[in-house]
Amino acid sequence: MPHSSPLRSLRKNSEIALVLGLGRGDRDVGRVSECAKGGVGQIPMAQVRRFIALALPFVLLACGTTVGPAASAESASGGDASAGGAGAGGTASGGANGGAGAGGAASGGATGSGGAQPDPDGAGEEFLLSFPRRNAFGLGQPLAATKNGSVITVGARAPAELLPESIGEPFLAEYSATGEVLHALALPGAAEPELMAIDAEGSIFLVGQLYMDMTFGELTLTAVEDGFYLVKVNPDFSIALAAGVTLEGSSPLSAIAVDADGDLVVGLGVYNDDASVQKPQIMKFSGSTLEAIWSTTFEHDISQGYTIALAFNRDGEILAGGAFTGILTIGETELKKAGGQDDPAVYNGWLAWLDPESGDPLRALRFGGASFDYVKDLKSTASGRLLLLASQTSTSTFLDHTDTFDEERSESILYDFEDGQTVHWASRLGGPDYYGNALALGGDGQSYVAGRFGWLGTEEDAKGGRLTRFAADGTKGESVEFATGNPNGLTHVAVDTKGGVWVSGAWETALDFSGKSYAPPTDGGQFILRKKGF
Repeated sequence: MPHSSPLRSLRKNSEIALVLGLGRGDRDVGRVSECAKGGVGQIPMAQVRRFIALALPFVLLACGTTVGPAASAESASGGDASAGGAGAGGTASGGANGGAGAGGAASGGATGSGGAQPDPDGAGEEFLLSFPRRNAFGLGQPLAATKNGSVITVGARAPAELLPESIGEPFLAEYSATGEVLHALALPGAAEPELMAIDAEGSIFLVGQLYMDMTFGELTLTAVEDGFYLVKVNPDFSIALAAGVTLEGSSPLSAIAVDADGDLVVGLGVYNDDASVQKPQIMKFSGSTLEAIWSTTFEHDISQGYTIALAFNRDGEILAGGAFTGILTIGETELKKAGGQDDPAVYNGWLAWLDPESGDPLRALRFGGASFDYVKDLKSTASGRLLLLASQTSTSTFLDHTDTFDEERSESILYDFEDGQTVHWASRLGGPDYYGNALALGGDGQSYVAGRFGWLGTEEDAKGGRLTRFAADGTKGESVEFATGNPNGLTHVAVDTKGGVWVSGAWETALDFSGKSYAPPTDGGQFILRKKGF
């Protein structure tokens, strides 16, 4: 670990026992674990660098506090049109043959542990789907809502009831609003997709690490030393395209979005050769060919700089956001932290607007103080305004809005703002015990924030996930809690066209939902639940 890394500094102020094997997707980085069997000295340097690159984002994006005791949470980028980032990660074992039926698509019939339900009012039903544990620090699976009322997810280990001939393989699945499996696709021998997005036609884009040869349908990609794969899946879950992308250094994949033309924008961060500096990078790819259109990298002088979320404004410009420590140069704009220049554990948030045709930065801004402030999620509303979910410490300032609260902990704040100008409203989520992880848009201008409550050291029933609804004017509405026994809480959220709210997370204890009690797998696992009428 580089001396400039904030990991050691964060440990001093954290109650979390940080495990370096955990990446953005909360994964036991399988390629490292497998190499370790043959001795550490046999691990290729490229994999060591990737190990570091994938470990630190868990620290940056998981810590919900900066000054006082920290708790573990995870950033996620999910919702109505795209999903991914945190909670999507991991590696799969096994060859490309994968057994009978592996790699093929299945449709209809199977249901999750909640079971398919009747739909008398046409609004869908409430149910819970259970999935096997991915590793010791489970997070939820990415979610993306389709225009047909269904929701798509990706995971590391397919359960038997979903793909009985591909148990334990990475998978892609589509569920109806009643819990029925509409499509399911095994991805044998591939790294689990870390990012997922859907275009207007219903095609699905998957992005993941390409550290070994991988086969998608009839298309085989050759491993690269540093880089990732792009796969386009048709609405019927057949493989349309696959491409490999080579990078100049190891990179955590962290954000994804599809524009109005169906082109794909990917946010990441690229490390230098010794993994001492990470620079935020934005890349655009053709949605029809997967060919690269442009790539833009922001210079960063020390330690880590991250791209965390992507969105588009009303003019089609790309809005990217993240976190940095040190000095971040975006085009002609030089952003400096408000304080703690010599402390690599002090982060500020950044936002940048990019020309969609060239990737050139148009303008940029920073926010935060001398502690730990960063972007959690971004969304563009139907009215053209932008929503920003941010983690901030007191005194928090964003554009023309300032808020003061308990200085001992950070808080999550939801902002409604015009492009780099005015904050229309700001709403705090509810104090230092509630941190937002992900943001999704609903009908009538409503928005939904999924997050977590409770600390890592608290009792099992005192930690879990919380979902809160906000009105179009920022008024905080109803909240519902799910005691999951896992401090990461709810990591992804999506709203389907029937108004159902889907959330995902990890669970260690029995969960009561919709008048039923559900038990997790014996060693814990992941879950997805749908709540109607919320």
